[in-house]
Amino acid sequence: MNRRPPAKVRRTLRHEVGFGCPVPDCGKPYLEWHHFDPPWNIENHHKPEGMVALCREHHIQADNGAFTNTQLHEFKANGRENWKKIQGKFSWLRYKLLVVVGGNFYYETPIILQSFGCPVIWLERDENNYLMLNLYAIEQRTAAHLHEE
Repeated sequence: MNRRPPAKVRRTLRHEVGFGCPVPDCGKPYLEWHHFDPPWNIENHHKPEGMVALCREHHIQADNGAFTNTQLHEFKANGRENWKKIQGKFSWLRYKLLVVVGGNFYYETPIILQSFGCPVIWLERDENNYLMLNLYAIEQRTAAHLHEE
């Protein structure tokens, strides 16, 4: 069995932690899949109830016993509270950037996706003229509220 879970399981795990690492004060959106209940070396499985999405740093820590099963279950249960803290930076900078969203290619396009008149995915240049990819998550109830207006 491949350690990488099926797409449906990955979606479930990302959603339950609010799309960011659920470890308090982390929130990095670059997630990996930690098998902990039972651990992978005990049973090869892709059961979402025994897995949690963590950033690379916290996944390595979890693999080395930094968190108890109780803590990992708490991260899963409280992960959605972290969504407002999601942030991350790519470790590389580019002057030119091609963005592909849903089969559409965006090159030198400032606003890639917008919702209710607000940019959700957009590019902008920093003071050194490097392109920055920006993402903004609209809370569901906010989006529903805007739709009602």
